[in-house]
Amino acid sequence: MPPPDLSRVVVVGTSCAGKTTFARRLAGIVGAAHVELDALHWGPQWTPRPDFQRDVSAAVQQQHWVIDGNYSVVRDLVWRRCTTIVWLDYAFTRVFFRALRRTAGRVITGERLYAGNRETVRDALLYAETEQRWYEMKAVFFRGDFEGQASGVGSEELYWLDPKRELDAFFHACHAWAVAQAL
Repeated sequence: MPPPDLSRVVVVGTSCAGKTTFARRLAGIVGAAHVELDALHWGPQWTPRPDFQRDVSAAVQQQHWVIDGNYSVVRDLVWRRCTTIVWLDYAFTRVFFRALRRTAGRVITGERLYAGNRETVRDALLYAETEQRWYEMKAVFFRGDFEGQASGVGSEELYWLDPKRELDAFFHACHAWAVAQAL
């Protein structure tokens, strides 16, 4: 199961699937930069940053990276440069309850996110980006759409991982790949 090339990996999945946590860990294993698309996308007051596409374009020019996120506006930039795509394939119910727990936790603690933004109950329930989040969670039912988009974009490998069952084996294979690259 070792991927042929972990030089440039994109981690996708629905909102609250654990993309950032997974990508951070993988980047540490393979010694690559971790790029979180949410951090590049969001400006103050949850406004999209005007230089998002330029920043992503610069990030993907690096030799080694692990990028997490699902922004369609930069998908071609990222996917055409990646060597491996990892889809975190959690069940919808698990992702749904993670989203509720994460949002509630952020609202209660006032956790600061990208550009100092904070989630609020009002934001979580009313704003358009929330609709995108719910749509992304529904995307677990549209796996074929992502699979179709991933074919022929330059990536050598596409991995659909059920993190509950396959995560340890995948990270073990990644450690082996990193050791082999160091020799």
